Amino acid sequence: KVKNLTSTSGATVNVYAQWISKNQGSMTIGGTQVTKDSGGNYILDNYKRYTVTVNVTNGTPATSSKTVEYYTSAVFNLTPNNNYGNPTVSCTNSQSGSITNNTLTVTGLSNNTTCTVTYAPITFVLTANANNGSIPSTTGWTGTGSTATKSVMQGAQYGTLPTPTRTGYSFDGWFTQSTGGTQVSSTTTMGSAATTIHAHWTALSYTVTLNPIGGTIPTTSGWNISTTYSEKSETVSDEAPETNICCVTSKPTLNASTGLYTVSGTYISYSALSSANYYCNLSSTNASAGGSCSTTTNAVAYSPSGSDDFSTNYYVSSDMRATKSITYATTYGTLPTPTKVGNTFAGWYTAETGGTQRTSSTSMTTASSHTLYAHWTEKSYKVLFLKTKSNKTPLPGVAFQLTGVDYNNNEVSKTATSDIRGRVLFEVPVGEYEIVETVALTNYHLEDSVLQVSVTDT
Repeated sequence: KVKNLTSTSGATVNVYAQWISKNQGSMTIGGTQVTKDSGGNYILDNYKRYTVTVNVTNGTPATSSKTVEYYTSAVFNLTPNNNYGNPTVSCTNSQSGSITNNTLTVTGLSNNTTCTVTYAPITFVLTANANNGSIPSTTGWTGTGSTATKSVMQGAQYGTLPTPTRTGYSFDGWFTQSTGGTQVSSTTTMGSAATTIHAHWTALSYTVTLNPIGGTIPTTSGWNISTTYSEKSETVSDEAPETNICCVTSKPTLNASTGLYTVSGTYISYSALSSANYYCNLSSTNASAGGSCSTTTNAVAYSPSGSDDFSTNYYVSSDMRATKSITYATTYGTLPTPTKVGNTFAGWYTAETGGTQRTSSTSMTTASSHTLYAHWTEKSYKVLFLKTKSNKTPLPGVAFQLTGVDYNNNEVSKTATSDIRGRVLFEVPVGEYEIVETVALTNYHLEDSVLQVSVTDT
């Protein structure tokens, strides 16, 4: 079939009409069976022209419809909206179309058809890397723990970002690199490729306190040492020293920061004792001026009757501490070596009894302020003497008893018997003791002398 011919160089072109007989029921054209209409005749050209209509979602066609001949193709140029792509197409009336480089081609037309083209958002995967932290369940995100992912449209904002956690660290935000990089936020827009963002962290610092458990902490670089004082008491039956330095009517108050007693009440001289009072080692001069008692043991004693017989001694107990701020996951660094009378230092531990030892090279991985406790090994000293006869030969089998108080004011009581060489052996901690003979051998009298023993630290 031809149309719109133009002759060239005087050539002659013969054209021929093609007809379908009114009496012909049908014929085949291009492999398709064609049937007459109800009027008995029809025009072939009208039968072979079809209209293609195009609807585009998330885009725009250059032309929305075209009419073309039977079994030819209709071509449409399409423009997707920004950040949309990956088009799909479907056509009605069993017609088919395909899209290449945003050009829709509908081929083999045998009917009118409407083709719908849909452009989908262009998305990329946004991955959040917790960088040794942990990501909680977050709306819009898939996955928890070390990583989580989210599909984000190109050019769209990231939206809600997870807030990860990490023991011992504070979260600083999301960045384009695991170290350094640029910080991103919920308003950052997705680029043209899959992207990973990384959590950044700052290690926290915690206060570590050293408790020497009655020991003394020396000055040590990096550590702040402080002492607080508390009052303890014991029941006694003592006489006040006969001196003109004496007493007040109201109990002095201990200052926990200085360890000194602040005097209150009325000064009473020793010779004027007549009612309940407190012995405080004061003269009338410093008493009236608001003087202070010293921190010496038994600095304050109480007499309920006003006599020089005192029933209660009050004394000051010092409580030393050392503190230091240490960054999580770094070492404790230099640790002080405390001292304690009658003991050998055994190390710093996480509990007063038991626990785990901590050293200067131990990494501080406790995510809270905490206390380390000194452990001590009590020293034991030998008290050795000989029991002999009058002729200086050994006397075995004689029983002795040792009594007294150790450095912690604990009562100590032990027994021992002289051995074949006359040796009597006691093992005791630092303290003040008396040793007496308790059982004499037959034909020997009981020795009534008392051996005074003072055991000191060496």
